[in-house]
Formats: sequence, C-alpha cells, structure tokens
Amino acid sequence: MTISELLSDRGGLFSDDTMLRGDLIVLDAKDGKILFDTSRNKREWINSFANGEILSLWADAKPIRGVYGKCFKPVIKCFVCHDSWKRGEE
Repeated sequence: MTISELLSDRGGLFSDDTMLRGDLIVLDAKDGKILFDTSRNKREWINSFANGEILSLWADAKPIRGVYGKCFKPVIKCFVCHDSWKRGEE
C-alpha cells in the first residue's frame, strides 16, 4: 500500500470519504525521522511522498496542550520504506 492509496478519496457519497480518518504522521523506516504530519504540513509537501510504500501502520496518541491542561489526540503513524517515494520519479 502507498501513501496516496491511504489518503485518496474512496468515491463514496461524501467528499471526506477516505480510508484514513484523522491525522497521519509518516516516519522514514531507515532512521525514524518524521517526513510529514498532516496536521502541520501543506498538501504540496505531503504529495511529494505520495509514492512511498507503507511498511508498518499503527495507532498512537499525540499530547495536546489545552487551556485546562494536557489531553491526548489519537493519530495514525506509519513507517515508509526509505526513498520509496523517489522511485516513481526516476
């Protein structure tokens, strides 16, 4: 599965009918470096990794500092095979 397949529209009745619900954080499988976070990065940057091959996918929680203290927001994280997003460009 690639990142574009995970983030693509499934063609359902609603405009937000995608396979993924919520935020996605993508990490490089070689060194664990964060490649992008859908809550922070712009669509152009995210699309540059669209051909990346997903190796592992799991649920996690991200701490959010609020007015009344900390809370946690559920996110999906995944490892992407190193440089797999560059293979389609060659």
